[in-house]
Amino acid sequence: MDKNAAFRRIPGVFLCAHDFYELHASLSFFNKVYSCYDSEITALLQGIEEIYANEFTNSNIDEARKQIANPRNAGRKPHYTKEDVEQIRTLRKNGLSIRQISHSTGISKSTIQRFVTS
Repeated sequence: MDKNAAFRRIPGVFLCAHDFYELHASLSFFNKVYSCYDSEITALLQGIEEIYANEFTNSNIDEARKQIANPRNAGRKPHYTKEDVEQIRTLRKNGLSIRQISHSTGISKSTIQRFVTS
């Protein structure tokens, strides 16, 4: 079952991964502000993490945070894959100059230099 489509059924309440994350984040914040309830809040946080691990395919609640942070997958996408970078590094290790690699791959010299030095 897809974690986005999965819902936890509690009588009268439906929670998705996003809701579990928000509940976890709110309780974590509450715990930082009101430390006198530390043991109770810690038990609640552990319960939320356990339910999340049992109910959703990703067993880590931090995955929900990442999904919430960028739900539409917005932003710049990488132009070159890790395989491209590894191929460039291999060519450089084999003795080709940056100019030769640039001509053979069609990638600018400055980009080749950045891949080789990083």
